[in-house]
Amino acid sequence: MKRFKSVVVVLVGMLLIASCSSDRTKNVQIKKATEIHLKAIAKHDSIMDILVRQKKQVETSLESETINSNIQSYKAMLKSLEKSMTLLNEWDNNLVGVPGLKDKHEHSHDHSHDHAHHHNEEILDDMSDREILELQKAYSEHLDKIEDKISEVITTIELYSQNAEETTEK
Repeated sequence: MKRFKSVVVVLVGMLLIASCSSDRTKNVQIKKATEIHLKAIAKHDSIMDILVRQKKQVETSLESETINSNIQSYKAMLKSLEKSMTLLNEWDNNLVGVPGLKDKHEHSHDHSHDHAHHHNEEILDDMSDREILELQKAYSEHLDKIEDKISEVITTIELYSQNAEETTEK
């Protein structure tokens, strides 16, 4: 009987451990973290698409430019765009995912931009669901700041490009 009680205690303990480590993806905080994560990935890809298009436009303008000062300006624009892409790629490379995201949600990234998503999943093991949610919020806020910087670069380039076209037309 004593042995039976020991086996029952061990089995109950195992069941409790299994129920405590149940599917985290059902937790409201993890669901919210997943939502934030997926929105951030979509925003990242959208910003990268804008940068790639802008870079192609500047390269095209540079190829046909004959005025030396404009050539230098277009080269400076390309450097600014490259720095912006680097900022965005660094954010992406440091991004941490959400538990169960690969299993429960299909999320694909447009890999035409030559970037890789390193989700660093191993650090999630020691984090609470609340900490994971806060981490995703922090990543999203950081991306917002990067987006603001990139928007300034894009706006400056677009304004200069319009002025350059108007000057060329005259």
